[in-house]
Amino acid sequence: MALFFLIPLFTGLIGGYIFKKCSDEIGYFVGIFALVCIILSLVLAPWQIQLMLLIFTLVTTQRLLQQNEYKLKQVEDNYEIVDYTEKKDPVSSKPTTTEVKHLPKAQYISSQATETTEKRTEGELAGKPLGTPLKIHTISRNA
Repeated sequence: MALFFLIPLFTGLIGGYIFKKCSDEIGYFVGIFALVCIILSLVLAPWQIQLMLLIFTLVTTQRLLQQNEYKLKQVEDNYEIVDYTEKKDPVSSKPTTTEVKHLPKAQYISSQATETTEKRTEGELAGKPLGTPLKIHTISRNA
């Protein structure tokens, strides 16, 4: 097995170290040179090493995809999925109304406290990606 691929590999690793430590413009040139050296060493490497790198890359990628699918499944389980086969209005026809009473903030001029009533209407808007409903809040104030 020819080991001459190690020369550009070590040159690239040393160049990468210099790139990390140097903050001048020459550091950028050394970083580009290091990247070229590492790619050249991968091209010149024996097929056994290239095969090991390929298997390592495939296994690592598969694990990352499984982690992302697991997280995506958790997100989908937390949200309600809208069925697109049914024809629905853009805003659902069942709004929920809740009344919230607020006292005004302390005022220095007036010592009287007045109550304000707000009506919040909540509806769902279909058409968001992945079928998650979008909550729409409309507030009407009655003083």
